[in-house]
Amino acid sequence: MKHLSDDRITKELENLSQKFKPSRAQKERAHRNIFQEKGYRKKVRIQTWIPTVVTFILLLSIISGAFFLINDNVLQGNKNNVTSDWDGVFFQQTSFNSPTHYSLYFYEGTLFIYDTFNGATLGTDFTEEDFKKHYTITDTKLIPGEYEKYSVLKSKDAYTIKVKGETEFTYTLNKVAPRKYIGEDGIKYSTSLYLD
Repeated sequence: MKHLSDDRITKELENLSQKFKPSRAQKERAHRNIFQEKGYRKKVRIQTWIPTVVTFILLLSIISGAFFLINDNVLQGNKNNVTSDWDGVFFQQTSFNSPTHYSLYFYEGTLFIYDTFNGATLGTDFTEEDFKKHYTITDTKLIPGEYEKYSVLKSKDAYTIKVKGETEFTYTLNKVAPRKYIGEDGIKYSTSLYLD
């Protein structure tokens, strides 16, 4: 640090006592700031916390919407799944327009499908070829057997049986009366229980 002499200090103090004289550029800048043109608009500053709040509300609404959508689908899926309600239900085929005689039995988590059609019961005068002429239903998705991996889903008056595993198929029964059902292939069934 350089020490100033007394004469130097006195000279600097005299300079400070003189009036301030701004430069020409400083004068023009001050004049422009004081006397502004009419078209000048003051800048509006957006608060820094407003975008944060808007973003937070938007994010919260997206998360809550997704949560309710997922929850609604899960609840609808559980509401429409009537597999446990069908435990102990027995369906017997009542129509004779197919070469089958199905029985569907839901018992303790297992679906039993039997086809008890026997051509010998047609009689000696009525051959199986004669009987086949009266068939109106020849194609069905039902496969006789025992199935542990199955579910029954309800949609209005339609009940869809979904079987998973090696033999995978779906079969829909439409309710036409309190204890009467028609399969998607037109085969009619009845049960002794009221399912609704």
